[in-house]
Amino acid sequence: MEFGELTAKEYDEYLRNYPNKCFLQTSNIATLREQWGWKKHFVGMKQQGKLVAATMMLSKKHGFHDEFYALRGPIIDFNNLELLTAFIQKLKEYIRDHNGYMLRIDPYVIYHSRDSHGTITPEIDHHKMVDHLKQVGFHPVLESEAIQAKYMYVIDLNSKSIDDIMREMTSKTRQMIRKNERNGVVIRTGSIDDIELFADIMAKTGERRQFDDRGVSFYRDLYQALDRDQMVRLIFAELDIKEALKKITEEQKMIKRNQLDREKKWQAGKMKEAKYQASQQADMKKLDQLHQKQMAYEKLQTKHKDRITLGGIMYIIYGDEVASLYGGAYEEYIQYQPFYTIHDHMIRDAVENGYQLYNFYAIPDPHDLESSQQGIYQFKKSFGGHVQEFLGEYVLPVRSLDFLLYKIKRKIKK
Repeated sequence: MEFGELTAKEYDEYLRNYPNKCFLQTSNIATLREQWGWKKHFVGMKQQGKLVAATMMLSKKHGFHDEFYALRGPIIDFNNLELLTAFIQKLKEYIRDHNGYMLRIDPYVIYHSRDSHGTITPEIDHHKMVDHLKQVGFHPVLESEAIQAKYMYVIDLNSKSIDDIMREMTSKTRQMIRKNERNGVVIRTGSIDDIELFADIMAKTGERRQFDDRGVSFYRDLYQALDRDQMVRLIFAELDIKEALKKITEEQKMIKRNQLDREKKWQAGKMKEAKYQASQQADMKKLDQLHQKQMAYEKLQTKHKDRITLGGIMYIIYGDEVASLYGGAYEEYIQYQPFYTIHDHMIRDAVENGYQLYNFYAIPDPHDLESSQQGIYQFKKSFGGHVQEFLGEYVLPVRSLDFLLYKIKRKIKK
């Protein structure tokens, strides 16, 4: 077998045919990280002229030597211990020759299959892959110190209709989707021109939920890097006030028609007095509620004209997967719950376009009930689907002394 550097084109072609591919492994991300001060490396191993293993690696200086990071890689059959051993040995030699002291990996490969509650199921058990990684010299990284998420929440779309998926949602989720539709919450697909708006949403969300936002330049760079190959989409939920007022008027007319029809039946002796009065009073209550809602929308219309942006999500579309990567909402309009509408729209889009997986992205350990992110997990869980658990993050020492210093620094930071 031959090991050597690859062109970005060679690497991307190999990646496209790999079953467990992730956008973070692409040359688009390598080029983006290069803008941020990293070096990029594409290497692979060929057998009889055919690629059988490859990875994109990023490297950056830490002290005297470089840390190498195979972001969501390497791209290899982890069950093949012979191939894995040979490839990792060549990677170590390459990294040493390029002034590196360690390799970090976090493969985009499922460890255990799990249900919606996070309970392990028998379909997938890749503990042997973890054993193989340890055999070739990798050390597991604590989940609390890992860079990428170990757990995600997904819906398998394969052979499912939108009706199948809707049935698997909780009744509350279905109700919220329908309620938003009645309330005039609509979808708009954004572009690069909307990056500042999206960054503002994320900044406000970061302040509210107390996380460090990445800033407008990050979102612009990421969008541009992925948009070159149509791998990114910005989806906004907006309140269409004009449409909402139209629906209120239609509902008011329908209720009034029902009242008139009911009154005719009562006068003709076809309806009992008690039932008539109760129904009329219930409709009057509905009309009062609609009137209150109408006044609230008219007040918003005076302030904002016909449309208000409620929130947005940046989606990554790569391979067979649609992934919800970053998202936020304005607190002022949080009562409209825009994420229900956005996810419903994109799940439908994914089904219609033949994608196999809808990925809500990161969640905490499902069994860590103390996590501040449990609410996010429960929200994603309400759409149906199940938990994905990945192999996790590992580091491979290449220069023993430097790796020892790395471990000492990690302990000091704790």
